[in-house]
Amino acid sequence: KDGGLGLAVNDDGLAIEASGALYFEGGSFGSASAEQVTLRINQTGVEWTDELIEVGSLGYTFSNLAASTDLLTVNVVGLDVILLDAVYLRGDFAFGADGVLNTLTAIGSNIEAGLAVGEYGVGVENGSFGMLFNAEGKIALEAQGSLVSNLPSDMILSADSVVLKVNETSEVLTGEVLSVVDANYTFSELPAANPDAFIQLLVGGARLS
Repeated sequence: KDGGLGLAVNDDGLAIEASGALYFEGGSFGSASAEQVTLRINQTGVEWTDELIEVGSLGYTFSNLAASTDLLTVNVVGLDVILLDAVYLRGDFAFGADGVLNTLTAIGSNIEAGLAVGEYGVGVENGSFGMLFNAEGKIALEAQGSLVSNLPSDMILSADSVVLKVNETSEVLTGEVLSVVDANYTFSELPAANPDAFIQLLVGGARLS
């Protein structure tokens, strides 16, 4: 919402680029904010990057819209969101949609994700990340990276590796490959919800002092 929009049409379909503020509805999201959100759709088979379109006194220049016949992505910069009341995500993410399966996929890099209770939390930073929304609006995600923690001042936690796993869906998603344009992420072991959401934070080589 509150954004700019460029739209072009040829015989093959639409080319759309829109940017603005974040809008989320439904699913397991709690509070959410972001610095910038950009929607890109291209069905035309033509590249529109740097192309100027004008209607009367109004004009729009496409910033980055590669040639494609099935592009549908949303890029979110500076996302900060709470899921399932305790899972937090922060960073830059690319979202892609599958209109046949009715699913939404997200890939992130150099993100921060973890579990928080009140002012304290433990999670992953500088991590790789994949997330799936199924047709029922349920989520599954995994983040891997280095440790980040916010604990009482008399507790110091260190670790060799950290993996956050969340699965609200009824499906085992181990080995599932997620793709958004040229970015990919493969879930490691990810059990199904049973029946409550599966939430696990694995801390390898943990040391508490």
